[in-house]
Amino acid sequence: MSDTLLITPQRPGCIAIGQAGEISNFKTWIQSLVAALYRIYSCKVLHQDVKLNNILVDNDLLKIADFANGAIFPPNTDMETIYTQDPLSQVDLLGIGCIIYSIAAWTPYSYDYY
Repeated sequence: MSDTLLITPQRPGCIAIGQAGEISNFKTWIQSLVAALYRIYSCKVLHQDVKLNNILVDNDLLKIADFANGAIFPPNTDMETIYTQDPLSQVDLLGIGCIIYSIAAWTPYSYDYY
């Protein structure tokens, strides 16, 4: 597990800005992120805490961590209703966008709540 790194450029011990690597890695990471979240959502699971700190890199593969706030729905649940009515599913989408930005720009996405 020592080769698993957080994609958090501002934290010591994580992938540093100078170690960003090839753009092809970024494309692979973004595709991997979208594919992993698609798989999670297709299994009727909402992560509900998609953010940069919950994405791990292990041998150039992204891994999604921290499902503590997640929700698992029964197999017969109409997920379209959940996605359109649950604000946390929309927050997940915002989190995905912020992560994609952070990978593409190689800088953490920052915003002010106020």
